[in-house]
Amino acid sequence: MTDNVCLFQAANSIEANVIKGLLNGEGIEVVLQGEHLTGAMGELPPMDLTIAVWVHKLKFDVATTIVEHYQACQKSDGKGVDWVCNNCGETNSDNFEICWQCQFDPSEAVG
Repeated sequence: MTDNVCLFQAANSIEANVIKGLLNGEGIEVVLQGEHLTGAMGELPPMDLTIAVWVHKLKFDVATTIVEHYQACQKSDGKGVDWVCNNCGETNSDNFEICWQCQFDPSEAVG
């Protein structure tokens, strides 16, 4: 992980996996750190439960642009961002946590 840098601190697993899906869709590999700490909710301070999104340092600038676009969409209309399933390529509305077409769950993806 020495060539990876922290790109974003997600508030929860859903947000982390949305960003991971957006970045993976652009060919950027992502490592999530802290995703499994949510089981300690109530035992750890909330700031320790964020999920860090890490990318290779050479992809940082491109990844930053993608995350900034995601954040702008969140602020502009209050709605989430549609996502593309990594399993079947189907576009899913932001309110779907799993793919409506193939039932792929991005939060369970190994990656």
